Amino acid sequence: MASISISKMNSPTGTRVDISGPRGGITIWFSYDSPVGFSNADGIVASENCWSTTTGKHLNEFSDKKNRMPRGEFLEKYNKALDKVMGA
Repeated sequence: MASISISKMNSPTGTRVDISGPRGGITIWFSYDSPVGFSNADGIVASENCWSTTTGKHLNEFSDKKNRMPRGEFLEKYNKALDKVMGA
């Protein structure tokens, strides 16, 4: 069974979700409804900013701009990391 904790970031449109699953844990950062970053045992992974200034502010709360990756690559890593935690 998974344990989930949800909290707001510094902006009301930014959300942090912490999940502890059968195979570890993951923290996911959302800007509005879009996942923009995650952290697991391998470190922090962040998407490039494809949206707005506000999303850029959300990204700046947990990541360094030089380490962000293209959106498609980020989504592949995100889905694999989430599947691993949830035991899929």
